[in-house]
Amino acid sequence: MQLKKKKKSGQSLVEMALLLPLLLILLFGIIDLGWYLFAYTTVWNATRNGAEIAAQVPPTPFVLNRQENGVAAWAGNLPARPPQYPDAATDPCVCAILRAAGVSDHNCASGRRAVYPFTTSQLSIGYPPVLGTGNPRSIGRPVEVRIDTTVRPLTPLVQLVGGVFNNSGTLRIQATIQRSIENLGNNPNYENGVACRSS
Repeated sequence: MQLKKKKKSGQSLVEMALLLPLLLILLFGIIDLGWYLFAYTTVWNATRNGAEIAAQVPPTPFVLNRQENGVAAWAGNLPARPPQYPDAATDPCVCAILRAAGVSDHNCASGRRAVYPFTTSQLSIGYPPVLGTGNPRSIGRPVEVRIDTTVRPLTPLVQLVGGVFNNSGTLRIQATIQRSIENLGNNPNYENGVACRSS
């Protein structure tokens, strides 16, 4: 009788040893897939929030095309990256977009804590090229907010498997949203009734 019990417990250990790796792979895969989906929706929502505010208070092309030492920081319609120009914090329109997007490292949005933070170097604001001429900052024209970031997996298993493909399981997320400009930042609380800087 006792001999049979020993055989049964030994059989259970072998079965567990065979099934445990598969169960762990399944569990870690579910955890990281959920993390990737969470990061994707967070970045997408942040981009959408920033674009909604940009449609209401679009920064002036002067601020986005800031020149330093006689060299243009951005050429043509390339998007502006706020950390690359020193006066981003002095433009209320740029600050409003950064706050709405929820960046974690800029003075405009300081004090914000996010579960999935990203920085101003991963966010860009600009006016995409459109047919015709004239000022890109006009009612009805598009304004664009873009976030380009990477997400690292939470579990070591996905990092190990990703290491085989030389990316350690890191996933790149890019979200670009364009909105038509609805307002030019008119606000009676600011000088000349316009929130955005013009010079």
